[in-house]
Amino acid sequence: MEQNIFDIGSGRYIFDAKTLEAFIEEARNRSSESGEKALLEISDLADVPSDWEMQCIFEEVMALYHDFIQCQRVELLVRLKCRLEEVSIRYKSHVLAEEVLTINSCLPYEQRIFYGSKVPRE
Repeated sequence: MEQNIFDIGSGRYIFDAKTLEAFIEEARNRSSESGEKALLEISDLADVPSDWEMQCIFEEVMALYHDFIQCQRVELLVRLKCRLEEVSIRYKSHVLAEEVLTINSCLPYEQRIFYGSKVPRE
């Protein structure tokens, strides 16, 4: 599978609702694994979103995606990517990390970099 360098960033992003379903399933599996342990550590609890948190995440992501679909603005896609990235890092979700990579492949190179993190050059 070869891709021309000029084609990167020109793809259209289409969100698959199965991604959020897979995230919810991933979170439930992690929750059941954590529940089997006799003594839960505080860090284990932070990795498992509650049903209410999952519903809020679902609604927020879908709202961002619908806004993006309506006007196709890159800024909205970047906001969606950043939100998915935050949730992925917080809950250690591989499913959402893959979705972030998919969004990155549809963004122009300049938009792939998080502007808030400035790495000093040596």
